[in-house]
Amino acid sequence: MYQIAVDELGSEALYSLEMLEGHEPNYYHYFLAEAVRRGNCVFTTNPDNLIEEACRRQRVEFKLYYGRNNDEISESTFNI
Repeated sequence: MYQIAVDELGSEALYSLEMLEGHEPNYYHYFLAEAVRRGNCVFTTNPDNLIEEACRRQRVEFKLYYGRNNDEISESTFNI
């Protein structure tokens, strides 16, 4: 996450992103993880990774895209 921010926004972005660390997913993040499990797409401009973390904890398969060209940066697959 940090490297993406630095590449896209410059090193000044690191200060803002440091405030996002150390938080836990809440009800809304788990709600969106369940929406992904049911086949829905979630589009967000959130700079944190709490939706992805909720998906991982609930063992929900997801793909993460970012950038101007929708470059795929991560795919997480869990076998239950």
